[in-house]
Amino acid sequence: MSHPINDKIKETISEGVEAVWMLPNRPDLREDCEEYIWDYYAEDIINPDKIPSMVIEFLSKHCSNATSSKDLEHMARQGLMGANYE
Repeated sequence: MSHPINDKIKETISEGVEAVWMLPNRPDLREDCEEYIWDYYAEDIINPDKIPSMVIEFLSKHCSNATSSKDLEHMARQGLMGANYE
């Protein structure tokens, strides 16, 4: 059984995330983001202007272990150097 207030909060979260979401081929990640906002910030959703910063927070936490282009360059150099010495 749903609750009208909770439904409205979830709708606000969904609309707010949709307005700033830039990964159209990752609806699964978007759903995780909406759940993250619901789980951690549901009481603060009175102000929908906070949602973009919450999306950034979610993505920042998920990207903290991502591989950057500099990481890839370093790994490539290490791989080439290792191959030269073998």
